[in-house]
Amino acid sequence: YELPTILRHPEGHRIVSTWAMATRPQPSKLWPGSPLIWEAADPYLYVRSTVDGRVICGGADEPLRNAVLRDRMIARKTAALQRALGRLLPQLDTTPEYCWAGSFGQSDSGCHASARFPVTHAAMRCSASAATASPGR
Repeated sequence: YELPTILRHPEGHRIVSTWAMATRPQPSKLWPGSPLIWEAADPYLYVRSTVDGRVICGGADEPLRNAVLRDRMIARKTAALQRALGRLLPQLDTTPEYCWAGSFGQSDSGCHASARFPVTHAAMRCSASAATASPGR
């Protein structure tokens, strides 16, 4: 989602950064049925489990386009996610084994947009993301 600096994003659309972490496998501590948990605060928080019993916790979104600055915030955002996860599900070991950050497009309407630029086409979808992974330790 990085456009050349000479191009602007379509009106009503922006790039948002998000962060996530994954715990070590701990299937015996997971909640029944392992559904997705979504805390609809702003910024939101989501929690889900993986097939191998890890817990993925993410959110803490910010309107930040710069990938270098976003990635510098991984440790701080992971610590905040870890605290939030511990408050929500205190039975878990919330120690992150992996953590990462990504960017996604967001619109005022929640719909995708495409725009014609001088040389190329650019499209933004609010459900796609690109992530940068990093060890949690």
